[in-house]
Amino acid sequence: MRRLWVFVLMFPTAAFAEVCDKERPLWTGTPTTAWSEAIILLTYPSQIVLLTATMFAMWYGWRIACFIFALIWVAFIPIMLTRDLDDMTWEASQEGCISSPILFMGLCGAISVLSFYAAFRRRKTKKDTTCSKD
Repeated sequence: MRRLWVFVLMFPTAAFAEVCDKERPLWTGTPTTAWSEAIILLTYPSQIVLLTATMFAMWYGWRIACFIFALIWVAFIPIMLTRDLDDMTWEASQEGCISSPILFMGLCGAISVLSFYAAFRRRKTKKDTTCSKD
């Protein structure tokens, strides 16, 4: 019977590995889904500031700012892809406190496409909006 307990204790579980205590201190023990992972990643202060700045740049039509913010959003995709190479992140995903960031990467791609569109779209001028009498 002792050998069975020693064998069971060799495999990491949420109670024994304690990786999730370091990665996500407020984790409640329920498995994380792709939606909750995207929400967690989007609520970092840096992401909120970047999203707000991107919205202001789109709203006021600042082309250079839209282009720069689009490049920053695109840069988050390889960052999220290389995040999974860490051993601690892999163990945390096995325990269930970290999920796949694929939905967050898709949102980053969609925001960057919208920013590129806002940077390169053709602006309406007064000449375009008036009706001409040919």
